[in-house]
Amino acid sequence: MANFIHLTEASSGAPRNSGTNADLCGVLDWALVSGAVNAGWAINQTATNARVYKPPAGNRFCLYVNHDSAVSGFAGLATVRGCESATAASEAGLVSPFPTIAEVAATSANWLVSTAASTTSRNFDIYASDRMVIYISNAGGASNVWQFHAWGDFSSTLTGDVYNTFCTVRNSTATTVLADSICNNALSGSLRLWICRSYDGTVKSVTGLVWVTGGTSLGANSTAAAALLGATALIDRTKCEIGDTGATTSTFSTTKGIPSRGWIPNLWTPVHSGPGTVNTRDTFTDTAYNGSATFKAFVNGVSSFFIVEETNTWSAPSG
Repeated sequence: MANFIHLTEASSGAPRNSGTNADLCGVLDWALVSGAVNAGWAINQTATNARVYKPPAGNRFCLYVNHDSAVSGFAGLATVRGCESATAASEAGLVSPFPTIAEVAATSANWLVSTAASTTSRNFDIYASDRMVIYISNAGGASNVWQFHAWGDFSSTLTGDVYNTFCTVRNSTATTVLADSICNNALSGSLRLWICRSYDGTVKSVTGLVWVTGGTSLGANSTAAAALLGATALIDRTKCEIGDTGATTSTFSTTKGIPSRGWIPNLWTPVHSGPGTVNTRDTFTDTAYNGSATFKAFVNGVSSFFIVEETNTWSAPSG
């Protein structure tokens, strides 16, 4: 897979990341396109508070971001969708969006920048490659309440998969951090992960999920011990496997659904009932996995957390 760059609020030239219209566009312009260190993307369409970004490699579908309270309903929320292409940086200008406007309204298809509609800057971590971006915001300012968002190509298990692009949205108008914002372990709640199309291309904007056990969010397995307190006394984890329903509803299609369509690069789910004493931005290594690898934890609330592999050492499972 492609290499990732890593940027934070402490990186050179970092813009303000706040609940002010257009701020998320400024942050992504800098990280993806124009900063001294950037991921090499382009801005295909632009509007006052909106962008359509296009990566330089992979499927090269587009990321639409509109950070405008008139669209999202709150200045701390930015309306976000994937799309296959666009004629303008607006909802009406998106070609084959995922999720579609009918599936998730503009006020719910969002990324949370800040829980406050103010110029108070929030810390953030961005991991971006030439075909994917992960944006994690300390939206409320509390040390262990960070919100995960991502868009891009996942590593497909299938040969010739040309629609393996996903987009997470919060599917909620809430202005607080959601503990299960990345997705659910079963399609029984609010859908939060969308894939461009079914594998055969016939169904657009299909629903997906990351498979985890014993809970409904990453790092919240009710059947396991808290981090560092299990049998290994380590942070046990698994790579994030994407299931594809093959449908636009929460029910798997018997003809289009693929329970294991791929893996989200560099993202891991802890196999724990919560973070325990682990704090956001704690880092760790795993020599048995790869002596060069480093990992960073992000706590999503009292009982949920997730892990990003910071080094370019990730690979999709084989076999």
